[in-house]
Amino acid sequence: MIGVLTGMLAERKDINCAFIFGSFASGQEKSSSDIDLMVIGSIGLRTLTTSLTGVNEQCGREINSHVLSPKEFAMRLQRHDHFLANSMLSK
Repeated sequence: MIGVLTGMLAERKDINCAFIFGSFASGQEKSSSDIDLMVIGSIGLRTLTTSLTGVNEQCGREINSHVLSPKEFAMRLQRHDHFLANSMLSK
């Protein structure tokens, strides 16, 4: 399931970095859990959502995507943004 997602993300030139967080990252997912995905890059949320349509269907899970530009990601890191810190530290 994650391999399908990774394959799609790796093909995109407008994605610098991506990671999952939440229950899948911590290994505590349930059959009803969605996949929380953080993407850093120049891709727009609408473009990403469209690209993920097939992955959603293959995985049988909703993918809850968050997109940040590299500049916004850096600014939020500097501000010690609570949501971003929790996303990056989720195990």
